[in-house]
Amino acid sequence: MGVSQCISTLFGARENILYRDRGFLTRDPVQATFYFANPQTFCLK
Repeated sequence: MGVSQCISTLFGARENILYRDRGFLTRDPVQATFYFANPQTFCLK
């Protein structure tokens, strides 16, 4: 049987920047600006 690993990630937000401790294909930190187009829509740039 193979061993499965649970890989966690951390998110944070400050002002209009969303931070993530790693990307999907990289272990490097990721930053994206964000805004709410309306109360139900979260947009990343």
